[in-house]
Amino acid sequence: MKKKIIYVEDCQDTANAVKIILEKEGYNVDLAYTGGEGIEKLKIKDYDLAILDIMLPDMTGVELFEQAVKVKPASKCKYVFLSIVTLSMEQLDELKKKGLSAHIKKPFRREEILKIIKGIVA
Repeated sequence: MKKKIIYVEDCQDTANAVKIILEKEGYNVDLAYTGGEGIEKLKIKDYDLAILDIMLPDMTGVELFEQAVKVKPASKCKYVFLSIVTLSMEQLDELKKKGLSAHIKKPFRREEILKIIKGIVA
C-alpha cells in the first residue's frame, strides 16, 4: 500500500517538484498551498507524513503543525518541516517533543529528502 503524504507549500513550483520526486518513489502525494487548506485536508484524510513549509501566506508552519497535532492527536501522521527558515535548536527540541520528526533545509538534494522521508515512513 502506498504511503500517503501531504505537502503544504505556497510556492507551486517547489510543491510540484517535490511531488514529482516523491511520486517517482511510489508515494501518494497531495498538495496544499495554504495552512488553512492543509488543515482541512488533514482533517478529512489520514496521512502517513505531512511535509510543512514554515513560511505560508496565512500562518506559519509552526502554527500549522501545532494545530494539526491538536486536530488528530492520536494520528499516525509524522511531521517534517521543509523550509529555508532556520529554527533554533531550542525551538526544534521543543517541536520534536510535540511530534516533529525532522527539519529539512532548502535548498535540498533529492537524495537527502528521500533518505530522510524513507527513514520516517518506512
